[in-house]
Amino acid sequence: MSARRFGSLRYRQVPGIVLVTVLFIIVAVFTVINSSLNRELSLLKETAREGERLVAQKERQVATLRSELALAGTDEFIASEARTRYGYLSDGEIRFVITNPEVLWGEEGMPEASPAP
Repeated sequence: MSARRFGSLRYRQVPGIVLVTVLFIIVAVFTVINSSLNRELSLLKETAREGERLVAQKERQVATLRSELALAGTDEFIASEARTRYGYLSDGEIRFVITNPEVLWGEEGMPEASPAP
């Protein structure tokens, strides 16, 4: 019975148009899939570039904050902040407050720094 079943299987010819149609459909499907994957890949690459840019920006901010932190521990910084932010004075210092700077430089304002010779 087994030999009979295999004997009944025959090669069948597939018409050329069917073969071409199936191949065309396969190529079309893979082209659409490839196009979709390329779009997603370009979006992911753009997201990665944006992430790298943000990381670099944050690293610069961290470096700036670290330098400010190192500076904040010095006595000079503390004294400068006390003077500028809170108006403190050291012994023997006198505060001058200019209420009308136009008197000093006129209506045009403070002069620009003179150019170097």
